[in-house]
Amino acid sequence: MVRSLAFSLSSRPRFASAARSRLLSLAFATVFLAAGLGAQTPEELEAGRTPQQPAPVGQTPAPEKPPVKESDPEVQRVQAPAAESWARVKSGGATARRYAGEREEAFRTLEAGTIVRVRGSYNGWWRVSVPGGLSGWIATSFLKESDVPGERMVDADRVNFRVRATTTDNAPLEPDRLERGERVLLLEQSGSWARVQAPPRLSAWVDSAQLERVNDSAQAEQEFGKQQEQFLAAIVGEMQKAERERTYVASEAYAEELLKPVDQLRDAELAKGTSGDFQAVRDAYNALATNGVEGKPKSPKLKEKVYERLKGFELAVGEAEAVALSANSQAKLAEIERQKADALKAKLKEQERVHAPTPDKVLENWQHFGWVVKQGEQTLSAGPVRYVIERGERPSVNLMCESGRYDLADYVGREIAVKGRERSEFTPPVFEVTQIRILTSKKRE
Repeated sequence: MVRSLAFSLSSRPRFASAARSRLLSLAFATVFLAAGLGAQTPEELEAGRTPQQPAPVGQTPAPEKPPVKESDPEVQRVQAPAAESWARVKSGGATARRYAGEREEAFRTLEAGTIVRVRGSYNGWWRVSVPGGLSGWIATSFLKESDVPGERMVDADRVNFRVRATTTDNAPLEPDRLERGERVLLLEQSGSWARVQAPPRLSAWVDSAQLERVNDSAQAEQEFGKQQEQFLAAIVGEMQKAERERTYVASEAYAEELLKPVDQLRDAELAKGTSGDFQAVRDAYNALATNGVEGKPKSPKLKEKVYERLKGFELAVGEAEAVALSANSQAKLAEIERQKADALKAKLKEQERVHAPTPDKVLENWQHFGWVVKQGEQTLSAGPVRYVIERGERPSVNLMCESGRYDLADYVGREIAVKGRERSEFTPPVFEVTQIRILTSKKRE
């Protein structure tokens, strides 16, 4: 692609020969001399200089400049080079300008060693064509599509080529124009203007002090072509890079990259549950949709992505609040159930306390009560004693049941009250059980 572009930008014919231009300049000089308006050099006519006007009547004409010697360095500096000569940019570099003058606008900066084709001169400035051509602005209405990607074709005769995208503050490049059918590289477009890379046929002005002549034309032309190809390859590479960047900026991946910091803030706040700063997340998303990210290109998909994120975020907030409300409700229900259970336990305990026999009540009807404990077997005169009743610090009462009505082994660990008769002649006393009442159904561990 680079070679085809280099060929298309460098192989256009010249539309005005140097000889014809010089003949026209000499003709104009003769006419002005015959009319008494003064004379110009061919180079001055080519550059469009205005001849000196005669002094008005009654005024002393300006003194003529003293003659200069041919050996004067300044005279040698402004002499026009031979047609189709070559030059090389010196070590300090050079600037290609619209017209001959330090204050004229610059088309392009030339690096040291750049080969240029010299086409004319004026007052110490050389008009040159540079490798790869010049970049400038033309109206888009004068362009049409080309069969090469990134290229356009001029669709009008003698199209102006300008430094800036305007017709009011700068004139077109003289004497060159873009001709119909010429191919240009489209670098960028702004409204009705397009910045293009024009073919090397177009020329600009360079201070001759920044150039040095090259005598070997064949070698210079070969080097010129090589530099042109390298320059165009660099431009195509930059265009491809810019196109990749434009494609990436227009992609969803770029929008996701811009969203990532706010998404992290969202996840951090949602992890806090209902205590998260949800409004800060909303503000961050809205600011991103409105302003984008400072220092980064605007994403056409960003606003759409932000609204999708906000919708999902609000759903997540609602779910978090619902879960928190449900958990709170469950906690409240569990607390209510616990309180009910505690109240029931307290009620049953109170009922047990109310209905539990007190020592006074038991003693009214029953002679002894307490917990039945099995002791080691001992033989008394009344028979073997193996069980006793214990209650707090009260002394133990030995139990016996000679009638066999009750098996005291069945009451071990239970709280009971007993009736019967005491055999007080024994120490500790022995109680002959005739009737048992179980006071507590649960056994004591």
